[in-house]
Amino acid sequence: MTTTPDHPAAHVLVFRAEVDPADAGALLAVRAEAIEQARSVHPGLLRAELVRLDERTWLDVLVFDSADGDERLMAAAGGLPALGRMHALVAGVQSLDRGVLEHSTGPQALARETAQ
Repeated sequence: MTTTPDHPAAHVLVFRAEVDPADAGALLAVRAEAIEQARSVHPGLLRAELVRLDERTWLDVLVFDSADGDERLMAAAGGLPALGRMHALVAGVQSLDRGVLEHSTGPQALARETAQ
């Protein structure tokens, strides 16, 4: 998929965070439920990828349908217990980067291109 007027851009947030290695199992255990709860209040969360870089460093890559998707999600996050449990396992956010997804070969992009 390439960004075009027919296929508007997705907005990407990349959190680089530290997680205690002793909490990695708990993080992975709560992740699916947390994302499910997040999507229940904000279906504009299109994708959520969790990447372990090393024993302590993780990337959380979130893809939203709008530039303010993360703000809208966080406005409702107080009522999402699994999301709270997941955030509690993060020892600290090292950086936050934002961008616009300009090209993707992911499953949703392939499905769109095949349908054309």
